[in-house]
Amino acid sequence: MIFSQVVNMVNLGIAVLDKDLRVCHWNRWLEMHTGIPEKTIQNTPLLDHFPNLNQKWFLRGCKTVFTLGNVAFFSHKLHRHVLPITAAHHLSPEFKFMRQNCTIGPVYSDDHKVDYICMMIQDATEVASLETRLLAISTRDPLTGLYNRNYFETKLKEDLERHRRYGGALSVIVIDIDGLKPINESLGNHAGDTALVEIAGLLTGRLRTVDTIARYGADEFCVILPETPLSAAMLVAGQLREKVAQAALCPDKTGRPVTISMGVMESAEKGVNCEDLLKKINDALTTITGSPPNSLISLSD
Repeated sequence: MIFSQVVNMVNLGIAVLDKDLRVCHWNRWLEMHTGIPEKTIQNTPLLDHFPNLNQKWFLRGCKTVFTLGNVAFFSHKLHRHVLPITAAHHLSPEFKFMRQNCTIGPVYSDDHKVDYICMMIQDATEVASLETRLLAISTRDPLTGLYNRNYFETKLKEDLERHRRYGGALSVIVIDIDGLKPINESLGNHAGDTALVEIAGLLTGRLRTVDTIARYGADEFCVILPETPLSAAMLVAGQLREKVAQAALCPDKTGRPVTISMGVMESAEKGVNCEDLLKKINDALTTITGSPPNSLISLSD
């Protein structure tokens, strides 16, 4: 009686299971969030109601608690959720299900045997949502939503390491927006920002999900194309340039459309160093900035 009153007051999901994983107790928190009353689920196998738990990681965790009397913990970072409970949309619109931390511990009998286990579920959705937003802040450019320079350099290093280990082609496209400075000077930064956002959307729409595009500088973008030789990367760059030209973005008073100039390089050598390639990228951007508008240049690493 006292046990039931206490566990029904806490802001946690608490379920007590026997060795066959039948539900012996199901507290009010679980009733409210799963929509399953205790009288419905009591004395029935938990897996009958939640077949998603019929997996090695969960069954192994329960078995070790019964056998060794230890505590098993399942983190929201690794398993996302234990029970598929719909998340509160206003708190976490990015998640379909409530993110959960789950702890399973032993319940000893009078003769010190583990006859039951207690599963405690904590709502970790707000924490997971905050972590997601902090990650976005640290890796994304706030204006365009593209990755930022720091993330690009980290990703380039990872892709080069994969290229060094397994071979294959790796190409990089460097992009400079022609004439963005005059737009900012004549119409203000808002016009230039609008052009940046629109161009970022156009470029992203043409790329694959495995490609990485980042805002590298004020008016410069870089794209990593894994498993892409120079010839194919030149075709992609040409399509990107054509897509921006066809959009005919005209943010300045002259009506002259914004264009982009591009350079393409391939990392053909398996032993290429990330710092060396970054230097070549910066040198390439300098070269492109000094080239005629709407240029497309093949570069060598």
